[in-house]
Amino acid sequence: MARLDFTAEEDRLGYVPCRPDETCQRAYDNWAVAELARELGKPQDAAEFTRRADYYRNVWDRDLRFFRARDDAGAWLDFPTDPTAVNEKYVYEGSAWHWRWAVVHDVASMVELFGGRDAYARELAHFFEHDLHNHGNEPGVHAPWMFAATGTPRLSQKWVRMVLTEPMDQRYGTHGWLPEPYRGRIYRNEPEGMIPEMDDDDGCMAGWYVLSSLGLFPVCVGRPQYAVGMPLFEESVWHGPQTDFRIRVRNHGPRNWYIQSARLNGQPLSRPWLHHAELVQGGELELRAGPEPTAWGEGAELPW
Repeated sequence: MARLDFTAEEDRLGYVPCRPDETCQRAYDNWAVAELARELGKPQDAAEFTRRADYYRNVWDRDLRFFRARDDAGAWLDFPTDPTAVNEKYVYEGSAWHWRWAVVHDVASMVELFGGRDAYARELAHFFEHDLHNHGNEPGVHAPWMFAATGTPRLSQKWVRMVLTEPMDQRYGTHGWLPEPYRGRIYRNEPEGMIPEMDDDDGCMAGWYVLSSLGLFPVCVGRPQYAVGMPLFEESVWHGPQTDFRIRVRNHGPRNWYIQSARLNGQPLSRPWLHHAELVQGGELELRAGPEPTAWGEGAELPW
């Protein structure tokens, strides 16, 4: 698909005409440039790109609670009759449901647009419970971790583990429905180790597996925080430039998917995230596992 230069129209309108997906992607790009400008001591540039990072709001339909295409006069364009279908008329390689979770640089504001944490979690749970997740392509690959980013880490612990190790129904290919739904593990220890049509662009899906299996995931790349989940391994070590960071799981077991409690360097940890500096400084994260979900991490302040 040819990529057009939407910059002039984007700045005039506050969105990319006919392309809510491009609008959301460019909003993140603008946020990333704003962060870089701050690091370089350029506050005016940072302020300008921060303003542009909010353009995603202009394609959010508050009534439908979906991102939606608008024309160059500001009018809403037709919304898909079936928002679960991969519809490349206005979005690329995803459905309206897949692109619904696109904003990772301003998660707190997205939660408000959904109507609060409970509403966001309810809609995201519906997405997974009705087999709408497509782990074969990038637009929604972060979705299992968005529970942790919005206040219900126990549901990330559940759905991340499902993607890592359990049979799941996958209905989508890269550009549409699969000819037949796939039922099975998404990642398999065999030569053809991924689901049909999985698009491992630049190792994205492989990288997702590595990070998720270690129990730490960068929800918003460029923001130095990692959501904490339940690792697949009883013990793992991150080798830093000066020292190591170790993760230990107590009561490790094949069905113990849920964090019961956590300690960072011997002190209780109640937040479901770590700062990158905490990994670089070295130390130990101890997680106590169990078979039932708990409210661990749900009352914590979130950085996303």
